[in-house]
Amino acid sequence: MDEINPLVRDAAERITVGMAEAFDVIWSRPDAAQIIESFLDGSGAFLVERDGITVMSTDESE
Repeated sequence: MDEINPLVRDAAERITVGMAEAFDVIWSRPDAAQIIESFLDGSGAFLVERDGITVMSTDESE
């Protein structure tokens, strides 16, 4: 089996860490369950940035 390209491995690690950090931001909110539920059922979206989180319905995100 071929070795995994170190650049690909590092990029995947950064993406995983970034996603975990984004969910930490979400879980710190009192409405975290509602945000995640709307994301999973397709009725909502969110954008995590350095200065906070933007939550929107999918109608607003299109």
